[in-house]
Order: sequence, then structure tokens, then C-alpha cells
Amino acid sequence: MSKFSLKFTDYDAFGFDLDHTLAKYKLPALFKLCHNALAEFLVKEKGYHPDLQKPFELDKDFCTKGLIFDTVKGNFFKLDENGTILRASHGTRFLSNDEICATYGPDRHWKQYSKLAETVNNLGDEFRIFENYFDMPGKVICARMVDILDRKGAPEKYDIWKDVFDGYNHVYNPKNFSEEKGGFFPEIKLHPEKYLNKCSEDIKLWLKKLKEGNRKVFILTSSYNDFATHLLKYILGENWSDYIDINLTFARKPGFFNKNRPFLRVDQELEKEPVQELNMGATYSQGNHKILKQFLKKATGVDDPKILFFGDSLRSDVFPAKMYVNWDTVVVLEEMEIEGMLGFDVKGQVQSDREDDDEPRKKKMKYTGPSVEEAEFLASSKWGSFFYDNSCMGKEEGKGPKMMNTFWGYLIRRYSDISIPQLDYIVDFPMDHEYNVFDHEDYKREGFYPGIPKILASNSKNVEKD
Repeated sequence: MSKFSLKFTDYDAFGFDLDHTLAKYKLPALFKLCHNALAEFLVKEKGYHPDLQKPFELDKDFCTKGLIFDTVKGNFFKLDENGTILRASHGTRFLSNDEICATYGPDRHWKQYSKLAETVNNLGDEFRIFENYFDMPGKVICARMVDILDRKGAPEKYDIWKDVFDGYNHVYNPKNFSEEKGGFFPEIKLHPEKYLNKCSEDIKLWLKKLKEGNRKVFILTSSYNDFATHLLKYILGENWSDYIDINLTFARKPGFFNKNRPFLRVDQELEKEPVQELNMGATYSQGNHKILKQFLKKATGVDDPKILFFGDSLRSDVFPAKMYVNWDTVVVLEEMEIEGMLGFDVKGQVQSDREDDDEPRKKKMKYTGPSVEEAEFLASSKWGSFFYDNSCMGKEEGKGPKMMNTFWGYLIRRYSDISIPQLDYIVDFPMDHEYNVFDHEDYKREGFYPGIPKILASNSKNVEKD
């Protein structure tokens, strides 16, 4: 593999996160479910105002990936790659430039930025990051809580996070799947078809292709083993183990990459004793990358097996895999589809095989892309693009190509090798296809596939129309 591209034939093992990577959710339904479960807990168990239970859709344009919550001041903000606050709100009310400067200084620099950039993690109780689709509905809840408190007069400190955290623990407690509690797990257990997309036949064939030549495929998910198995059975079928060589659950990422927790044997979906060696075809819980590496070394017969890891979370998957163990990484970003990709019209992409008489077979959609509802739930006119924002530059937009300048855009470039909207975009390509990769130190190379986000194109009049 050169430093300019990657080919799947260069790797000995392929790892996949489960939620939002191999298991693609129907996000509008998921957001409503997560929001309703959390709001119900806060109203019934913590005594908050029933306004928290207003329909999620009323504030869907406020919800976007990658915001920081200042838990002391009750503010949300979007950062650039240097820690400058690009946009901010207090609760659901957006702040003017003057208000941002009055709160955070004339340079708009967030003083905690260095801590976030070094760890890409929540530290203490001063700030929280909302960077995955399970967390995002909670941002709307937090903003409404701030609004409700302000009705009685703004407090010196918005002491709400501990209650929200209790709510997350209630809703997402791993035991809730087997005990059918918390609102979230029972619903997905009973009605997976409402919230999950099954893997396409193309993905299934691709997974088997990845295993050719003694290469190994593994699942590495933070979901508890019973829930993970439920997902795998639904998205891949009862024979899901035909596609996976080893199933690593409740990995507690990002700690899997920089801690030494033992692997636990799983028997009938229950955690058992610690193990020092892993076996093909088995399911394990927790663990660490060192023991996994030893397993892959033995299973592939390669002294230093090369690993390519697919994940959606920049915090839990991409950053730690690259930073701590130097795996190559593919980040799955549905925002690429939502914002549009240059030179690639999702709705117009078709497959046109021919019949035996050489007449074109009826064309079918190869990529369906996001629905109108999905686009409305993921795109935010209030917060702008996930990749680029010039809202505080104070100057006219230039005509040259734009460089990713958001904090999360920086993480994409720095810690991922390629970025795709979903797995279906790459499954038809041969194993030796060369993908351009990001230059981790510079803006010169883009690893977006199949096309760069349209916001990063030269200017709007040069972007192809949908």
C-alpha cells in the first residue's frame, strides 16, 4: 500500500463496528424512539416539565452531529479545527456574534479545546460531545431543559447533566435488552423492522469476498452481546456467523484500544470467565486490542497482520484505532449523502445489465440514498454543514476549493483514511481497487468516496445540479 492509496488486498483482517456501520438504522424512527424514552424518564423520574415530551420533530432542525454542550452555561456550539466557536446557541435560542464574543472572548476561542483535541472524549462535567446518532436526540432534550429553566430566571449554573446522564443510563443500560426495560431495547427487540435496514445481498457477498485468501472478518462493537446478536440475526440472517469469523461485543470503545481489560467468554449470551486466547467462530465480551492481535496473527499466519477497521464514530472508532494502535480506518458518514457529493447523483445512479438478446434490462436503483424525511432529520439549516462553515469569517466567500475547517472535519482528515456514506457504495469494486486516501498532515488529498461533499467544491455555481 502506498501512502497515497489503499487496496483491500493489502490487508489481512477487516473489522466492523456494528451500530450505524454494518447495521444501518432508519434514523427518523430511531431519533424519535431515543428522544421519547429519555424524555419520559426525565419527566416521570426526575420531575421535569412535560414540555420535554413535545414531539422531537418540532426541533429536528436543531439536531445535528458534532456539537459541544457547555454544561455550566447551558450553551451549545460548533467548533472549527482550531477551537474557534463558529456558531452557538443558549438552549434552543441561537446567539449573535456579539453574544458569543461576550461569553467566550473576542477571539471566540473555547478554552477547553486542547483537552478535546487530545482525547476526543468527554472530560469531567464541564462539557459533553454529541457525536453519534444515539446521543443526538439528547441534545434536543438538554436544550429544552435550558429553555425551561430560563423561564424562571437563568441560574448561575445549569446543573442538569447529571439527570440527563442518569437518563442515558436508564435508557441504554445493557441489561435492559434481556429484562425488556427502558423503552429503547424492548422496542427494537420487538420491532426491528421499524428501526433497522437489512444488509443488501451485495454486502453479504462482499463480506464473503473479504474472507477469501485466509483473510479474517471480525465484529468490534460496544453493544452488549445479546443486543449485538439480535442485530446480526436481523441484518444478516440466522446464518450471520457465515459472514463473520469472530464476534467481539461490549468492547467498551474507545477503551478497547488503550486499556487492558480481559476478554470474557460468552455462553448463552451471558459473560463468563476471562480467557487469554480467542477461538474462531466464537463470541466474546470486552477485551483489548493486544489479545485480538495475537488471535489474528495465529488465524492468518501473518506475523504482523494489517487491519482495516470500519466505524461511524470518530470518537470511539476512528480516532482511537488510528491514534493508539495505528489501524487503517474507514469512517462511515451518512452526512456525505445528506449534503450531496460532487459528481455523484445518488438518485440517478442506476444498474443497467443486459438481457441475453442484448436489450437493456429494466434499470433499477443501485443506491437509493436518504429519504426526504431522513434528509430533514440529519441536515440542519441552523447549524450548517458538518464539513465546512464560514459563519464567523467576516469576509466574502472565495471562489477556490474550500478546505474542511470544522473540528470534526479535521478529525476525518487526520484519523481516517477514506470516508464513505455507507458500505453499499464500495461493495461492487474489485478487491484490488485503489482508493485515494486523506493526507493526514495536509489538505492536499481527499479520501472521500465516491465524491467530495458538495460544500467543499469550488463554489455553488460550479456544483452539479441534482
